[in-house]
Amino acid sequence: MELDIFKIIDSDTNRSFLYGDGFFDTLLIDNLNFKNYDIHYQRNFKSAQILGMEWKNEWTTDYFLNLIKEIYSKSSGKTIKLRFTFYRNSYGGYSPENNSMGFSIKIEPYLIRKPKILKTCIYKKSSKQCNFFSNIKSTSALLYVMAALEMKKNECDEIIILNEFGRICESLNSNIYIKKNNVFYTPPLSEGCVDGTFRTQMLKGDFGYNVIEKPLKIEELNEYEFYFSNAVKGLTSGILI
Repeated sequence: MELDIFKIIDSDTNRSFLYGDGFFDTLLIDNLNFKNYDIHYQRNFKSAQILGMEWKNEWTTDYFLNLIKEIYSKSSGKTIKLRFTFYRNSYGGYSPENNSMGFSIKIEPYLIRKPKILKTCIYKKSSKQCNFFSNIKSTSALLYVMAALEMKKNECDEIIILNEFGRICESLNSNIYIKKNNVFYTPPLSEGCVDGTFRTQMLKGDFGYNVIEKPLKIEELNEYEFYFSNAVKGLTSGILI
């Protein structure tokens, strides 16, 4: 297997760097536990289709599983976090010459920490639009960067992003839920949130929770318990400050 994906990406020509023309995926690998890998693969394939990128025939599930196994074999059995960045591999400025794809991988060790209640604030300086690519983990992440700066300013652990209608969309790097009468409610994808893999598992009932999709209002954060989820940290609780 060729490992040229580990070469340094040329920031002068890479479209993900220049235009945010790409998407990414994050995996936590612990003792070859791929954390619902099939859901990750299907989301990546769907993201490429939505963006009009040409998914390579050789990029099968087995291709990526074998690649992940090879990477993990060199980790000395430690938990690692992988970030796959997929991008349109073409010249052409705003108008790409073709829709071929490339990807890179960032590998870093990950220390599993004891869960804590996350001090949470709300980002009100901008909002996320609800459109056909809102559910993609886009490399065009200026909204999240600005929200993160606000989060640090307020000395919080997490920050909630609202959609264009002023309703709850998601948080900085997680999907969000409120818990009412032992039922978890989470915004539907039409509210603009990222199509999170842990969220998909929650909705499928993989963890034994009753989860229902519905739009969420800001006021509900003060009335009910709320939680965040992503593929790396799992399910964590929050408190509004």
